[in-house]
Amino acid sequence: MEQFNTIVLFGQLADLMEAEAICLEKGYRYQIEPVPTWLTAGCGMCLALQNVECPGLEVELRKHAMQYRVESRR
Repeated sequence: MEQFNTIVLFGQLADLMEAEAICLEKGYRYQIEPVPTWLTAGCGMCLALQNVECPGLEVELRKHAMQYRVESRR
């Protein structure tokens, strides 16, 4: 089973969908899941991925001027 220990939160579903497209393009392993109850995000869904892939995704999100927040899974 994959160990997705980083959560990326977005304020809008459109941003989440764009981030998913980036993950697919770059070959990052991820899953879309509901935002954990101890966090809040505008769209209610988040990207979960491995810690090692997060820096690469963050570079791409910044290139697209996307608003996001990164949290470690508890």
